Amino acid sequence: MAGFIAMGMTMQEAAAALPAAIGTQLAAIQQDGLDLADLVWPVVITLFGALVIFKLFKRFGSQI
Repeated sequence: MAGFIAMGMTMQEAAAALPAAIGTQLAAIQQDGLDLADLVWPVVITLFGALVIFKLFKRFGSQI
């Protein structure tokens, strides 16, 4: 148990030793990733909707 506590303290010291600029850069990269995800979701939903409509047309269109 003491080993885990010592390891946790070492990790905190290592994280505290990083320059603040790296944290800012990582936050910017994370925000860019979230912005890209926001752009991709409408495309995914549109493709999924088109697939569903196509499947329904294939199923019920052959009965006409």
